[in-house]
Amino acid sequence: MAGHCPSVRSLADLERVESLWVLPKGATRPSGIEAVPDPSGLDLHDEAVRHLTSGGFTVWKCALSPGAPWPAGLEAAFPVYRVGGKTGCLVLGTRGLTLHLATTSVSEARRVLESLSLVPGRRYRFGPHAWAATIPAKEHDPVAFAARLAKGRPAGVLAVSPVLVWPGARREDCYQKQWQHHGRNPGTLTEVTVDPTDHAFVEQAWKIFPAPRGRGVRIAVIDEAFVTEKVNGELEMTHPNLKDAVLPATSGGFFPTSSGPVAFVPGIGGLSPSGAEQFHGTRCAGMVAARPSGKCACSGVAPAADLMLYALGEKVTCESMAAAITCAAEPALYFDDAAPGDGADVLSISYQCPAWVGEVFPPATIEDVHPVLQALRFAASCGRQCRGCAVLYAADNREVPLTDDVVTQSPHLMVVGQSNPLGKSGDAYGAALAFVAPGSSVYVTSSGDDCGCYWCDVATGTSYATALAAGIAALVLGLRPRLSATGLKKLLLASCDQVGGVTYDEAGHHPYYGFGRINALTAVKRALRIFWRPLLPL
Repeated sequence: MAGHCPSVRSLADLERVESLWVLPKGATRPSGIEAVPDPSGLDLHDEAVRHLTSGGFTVWKCALSPGAPWPAGLEAAFPVYRVGGKTGCLVLGTRGLTLHLATTSVSEARRVLESLSLVPGRRYRFGPHAWAATIPAKEHDPVAFAARLAKGRPAGVLAVSPVLVWPGARREDCYQKQWQHHGRNPGTLTEVTVDPTDHAFVEQAWKIFPAPRGRGVRIAVIDEAFVTEKVNGELEMTHPNLKDAVLPATSGGFFPTSSGPVAFVPGIGGLSPSGAEQFHGTRCAGMVAARPSGKCACSGVAPAADLMLYALGEKVTCESMAAAITCAAEPALYFDDAAPGDGADVLSISYQCPAWVGEVFPPATIEDVHPVLQALRFAASCGRQCRGCAVLYAADNREVPLTDDVVTQSPHLMVVGQSNPLGKSGDAYGAALAFVAPGSSVYVTSSGDDCGCYWCDVATGTSYATALAAGIAALVLGLRPRLSATGLKKLLLASCDQVGGVTYDEAGHHPYYGFGRINALTAVKRALRIFWRPLLPL
């Protein structure tokens, strides 16, 4: 799909689209090349062309033979490559290369780069061995040049990769309405006035380290239900922004039966039980990891992460919620085909736990017998191969003390409140509140027609703030996959901005704001500083 560019694992995965170049719209046409009047006539699929032309580029054709001089001005153009065959996405080549060198010496690095006929650039902050360089001016095909360079395995070079531009990274329409990512207000939400700093700085976090975006991270979303549709008699996840993100082999539903025990329905068939509201779960899942598609440019915070979805239906018990948490942490307990360790890294729970009533006999405590508290303890001790699952849990939308919900007192989760575009918060409060995140009048995936594309709309609640925070946790784990749940929690709490114009206590906490509003950019910087502290100041 054009909205999601697959990972390029080898330079051989890139296919050069012969004689095709693109220039930024409005650029002066270089001599010697002609415009393509109708890009749909090219040997490219329609969605790829739409992304290319709507991303701020004009398509040109130019025949260049190897070694021929470049037409004047062609240095401003980008060659086009295709990933994944004819139906794959398009990426643009630049004249830049990224090289990882064996040495950390600046002078030695420059010597190595110059010996390869490269123009040395700056050392990247994300790694002491990573350097930027520019290919020779006579080269027409940067990917082919990088492939030749890699084939020779030059001494002192650990890796080489061309710097590629993905046209899909420039999103419009629905994405521009997602103020929670970037703080811009295009005027489509007339009831919302967005302060330039009242957002989660997600777009800035993508820019500082764009590649992972949660890739390799599994996020479990536990909710009422999710939008599915029957296709050829079988239920399928049909939402274009979610269908490629969901892992059906480890998703399912947990529903109480009339006789008491929890019934487990594996796969997509368990995601939309009869009578359940499907849009809430769809919105939360999209806030976490929606992949922009040709039909809707709405993006999740971690659009490269994978989703494990668990529906609880309109009737939920502590046992069914506990079962879903346990399955998310270790699917092998419920799925015969799942391997140990296939569980989620992050859990996003935007469904309030029902009240638990029972007799507790000493020396046992409620923490020892409450099903959800037991499941959270299991996830913390056994999830992620004993590194612990990070659990984000939505605070009540009402202004009530968090102590009303015993689950919020668990040390194994982070309770999330919502902030609106003006930084305020008015939901549950107390010492257990970890932080707030944008959740008021946010644009999320759904199945309404508020924006004209049918696939997204406006929503408000701590549910969406929690899902956004889960996406930020995935961005961090995409960079630091071995970080423990405890370490991740400390990092996220330290990445909050003290907002609200109120006084925080000596520990930096406020009952209505927790440790402040979560900041994705600061979280990603802190994740990178774990290894390279001197190179990336906060």
